[in-house]
Amino acid sequence: MAHPKFYSDLGMEMPIQIKIEELPEGLFLATSEELPGLVAQGRTVAELVNIAQDVARKLLEARRDTSAA
Repeated sequence: MAHPKFYSDLGMEMPIQIKIEELPEGLFLATSEELPGLVAQGRTVAELVNIAQDVARKLLEARRDTSAA
């Protein structure tokens, strides 16, 4: 499991565990039990982590916006 840092809805970083799997096609897939809905795919692990961080930020922002409404 990797522990990249993602931005929470308070603008602070928080670690979120992600599971990284190598797919048969040679791509990498990330999911997280800590942040349901986080699914990311990349050609390299570095690219995957960047994409996963972006997805996590968007998920957290959407949750913040939904709870504020």
